[in-house]
Amino acid sequence: MKTEHGVYKYQLYVFVHCRSDFKGIIDYMFYSQDVMKPLGLLGSFDTKWFQENHIVGCPNPQIPSDHLPLFVEYEMYATADLSDSDSVFAV
Repeated sequence: MKTEHGVYKYQLYVFVHCRSDFKGIIDYMFYSQDVMKPLGLLGSFDTKWFQENHIVGCPNPQIPSDHLPLFVEYEMYATADLSDSDSVFAV
């Protein structure tokens, strides 16, 4: 099995966790290249929106969580051997 790879490796996000005292990336999505590939990603929040609306952290009335949503659409390969007992799949 190939190593797992992070989906958000291209600096798409400035942060995915937003509090007044910390903004950073602490949430990740991993996948195995042997059995799937990402087809699409949900884009990042516009950081200008946070500034224009004086948002210093979350949760707040507009964003109910301090973890911003991550979404990936995957394609699973039809030839993947799902009987491999060492494999763990989250769909």
